[in-house]
Amino acid sequence: MKLEKLRLVREELQDEFYQEDITSSIFYYFNKRWIELDKTSTLSKTVHNNLELSKLEPVALRRKGSKNIWVSCSEIECCIALYFSNSAPKVLEVYRRRINNVVKRASNAYKVSHNQLTQLLARDSFREKLHKALTSISHADLTSEEEQEGNLNKILAVFALDIDHFKQINDTYGHLYGDQVLKTFAIRLERAADNIALELSDNIEISIGHPSGEEFLILVQGYISKDTIIKIANQFRLEISDSPLPSDKEWEDLSKRENLSPIILPQLHERNVTTSVGLAFYALSQEGEITQDEITSILDRADTALYRAKSGGRNQVISFDDILSNCGRVLEHDIAARVIAIDIGKNVGVSIGQEFKVFSTSYSGKKGFMINDGRTSRTIGNYPRIEITTITVFNVQPEVSFAYISDIKEKESSVTIEKGALLELIPTGSIAHLLTGRSKYFPDAMEHIKVGDLSALQNFIDKYATSKNSTFSIVFRFSAEQEYFKRYGSAALNSALARLYREVQAIFPVESIVRILDTSSICVVGFENNYKENSVADLIKELDTQLPELRLVAGIFGQTDVKREEKSNYGKLDIMHSIDFARYAASDYVKRENSKLIRFGHIVAQNILRALFDLKSTTQGIADFEKLSSLGVSSAEFINLGGLLYRAKNNSKHAADLYEIAVKKNPAAITYKTNFGLATYFSSQTDRGLTLLASLTNEELQVALEKYPYGFLGYTALLAKAKISESTLFDAERFSWMAVAAIKLEKYNRHGMIQIIQSALAMQ
Repeated sequence: MKLEKLRLVREELQDEFYQEDITSSIFYYFNKRWIELDKTSTLSKTVHNNLELSKLEPVALRRKGSKNIWVSCSEIECCIALYFSNSAPKVLEVYRRRINNVVKRASNAYKVSHNQLTQLLARDSFREKLHKALTSISHADLTSEEEQEGNLNKILAVFALDIDHFKQINDTYGHLYGDQVLKTFAIRLERAADNIALELSDNIEISIGHPSGEEFLILVQGYISKDTIIKIANQFRLEISDSPLPSDKEWEDLSKRENLSPIILPQLHERNVTTSVGLAFYALSQEGEITQDEITSILDRADTALYRAKSGGRNQVISFDDILSNCGRVLEHDIAARVIAIDIGKNVGVSIGQEFKVFSTSYSGKKGFMINDGRTSRTIGNYPRIEITTITVFNVQPEVSFAYISDIKEKESSVTIEKGALLELIPTGSIAHLLTGRSKYFPDAMEHIKVGDLSALQNFIDKYATSKNSTFSIVFRFSAEQEYFKRYGSAALNSALARLYREVQAIFPVESIVRILDTSSICVVGFENNYKENSVADLIKELDTQLPELRLVAGIFGQTDVKREEKSNYGKLDIMHSIDFARYAASDYVKRENSKLIRFGHIVAQNILRALFDLKSTTQGIADFEKLSSLGVSSAEFINLGGLLYRAKNNSKHAADLYEIAVKKNPAAITYKTNFGLATYFSSQTDRGLTLLASLTNEELQVALEKYPYGFLGYTALLAKAKISESTLFDAERFSWMAVAAIKLEKYNRHGMIQIIQSALAMQ
């Protein structure tokens, strides 16, 4: 069933009948049931009966008293229903002829836009389909119901497929048989697409193209995850490889459509066909119109991934995004020049300073260990995964790069790297290979030294939080990590991180726990009686002297800080959150002045929000406000700053709620009240605002006029609204002098609030 052809028929139907108040639906038969085109709902028994009966009518089916007619179109294997607003026509032949013409026009358009052998989208049609999809996703509404419901962004991917060893099939069995393989391959792709669409309901759209030869393209888009996309790619692959192609049943079906008697069908075991799949995701880089360069780019990336899938053994799916991380190979090792050439370059993201682990083809963990008992051979396991060495890139070109051996434990002259050896990218933040005590034969021994594993740290805090031994958490962070990475590459950054890790281990006792938080940070948890602030300060000073470009800073939170905050007016902070607090104290938005070691507290949290507000980083500011609130930070000024951030995002109602909490915590703060007044003004909560602001004295209002004129203006505008709406909360005496003062605020003389105040003054 060619759904693309039916969609063209639908377009022609709309053009044919749009002026006559006639609507239509198209139904097709698949998997032993009738389905409405691009719909997933189950058809009613009445509709099902009409569809079956329409096949028996030479012209059309019209049921007594019905407003609909049903036209069976056997040439395109579907049924078309026409819905009339008043009553169905008595003369059906006219509409039958019109539908025949519609089908003819759609079929002609289909022939132009589709490959004549496989009936899949031709090259230009596929590019046009891709262009429309890219335009749609680049202009997608980020607040769509689908995204909100499934918490997924719309994703788009292109698969490039190639029939493995197709030239050999043509050379061995002839081009006529090869054409039947192409047809069957296309049929299976469509079948897989239909099954995937049914499985994922309305969340996905799949289009299949056949540009030429044995190359095929698939476009997948929908509200699904990247993991689901990769699973879909493997479903297409398995649809081809899991059974002989063509099967006996498929050959029988092909024979019904054309005379295949001149072709000798190969034996069943000779019809095994596999496919390699290259996958590329579309990354939205900028707003604006989609260019042909972007279309070519995603197609080229899918084709590059396909090449890797074929050169890496065929019958597999390779994502372009994975080529850099684990699909590179060694082309040459010049022992005399001490240079290694590798087959990946700038085109797949290689950059100067990147590190790779090198594995031989035998000891990559992928090669099976086979035994032969004299009768049969069988695989009983895999050769182990053993790293040969590590290399660092120093020269990058589009399709090739050059590197040197950087493993400090290996003498360059003792290492020989075979052609075809496999590469695995060492990501930023990975330092296990740089630490002493590591063995290539026992890599799991350093499993704990990986990025982002906080479990051991938090378990320590949880275990000793209520014990007599006071605990602490400290985070060391390279604040200029990104600049350093861009200048020197991941190898240099990993080396610096490994040095910091070793130095930190040296100044803390063995019962302390050290872990890598992210690519720029290391965290230590331990007992406060083992914490020596002078040693930490000396470490920061030493590394900052030797690695000044990384700008090392640190944040700390311990039981000492809990007691300090408890004695203050701000409130208690929980030691259970000490790791998070230490991370915030080491952030970029803390006022450091002369110290590079900051202890977390309510004032630090306030400084962070104030910095983000001043930088207009409201999205991050709100995220940090909500996170810190959940951790127990609750000072009045902190909550007031949260209100400012929400106001900056035009959420005045929630901002008002926060300002009101801040006022309750500190009733003497005039600015919290005027901020509340502004939020209630902009969220049309006049009476709510006036009720609270009535507590302000005239003296406090004078202070507001001088120090917080915008808030003063907001209160005056609330009073103006109250007068206009004849609210019982209107204070005529207060409004009379405040309105005069507000109008004199030259900075706001064009503000909309001034106009409301003037309108209220003009009232009798």
